[in-house]
Amino acid sequence: MLLLINSGKCSGRFSNLSGICLSIYLTNTNTMKTIAKFCIILAASTTLLTGCAVRGGFVVRERPTEVVYERPVAPYPNAVWIPGEWEWRGGQYVHVNGHWERPSNRVWVEGHWRETPGGYTWVRGHWQ
Repeated sequence: MLLLINSGKCSGRFSNLSGICLSIYLTNTNTMKTIAKFCIILAASTTLLTGCAVRGGFVVRERPTEVVYERPVAPYPNAVWIPGEWEWRGGQYVHVNGHWERPSNRVWVEGHWRETPGGYTWVRGHWQ
């Protein structure tokens, strides 16, 4: 395999990628098969190393450690405290602190960890 990088104008077999010309010449079919296998293995391992998606959530083997923080004082009377949630970012669950909201005619149902066959997934809180 031969990779050519050229900052000049692209023409012929070259393709333009942000002003850089790239060309990959594959010398035989074995090289192409090797690259294809590598790409498949890379895609599969990326999926295995991150959480698996299940019905609106991602599964992790172990629940993250609970975050302890001090609840701030209510900004106005009858404010409803919405506890912290877990969000999936960058291949992992990240804690987002709680906040105050204006009261409504509904009840806040807190989020919780649900055990699944593969581990745990976060079920988001919601108004009901």
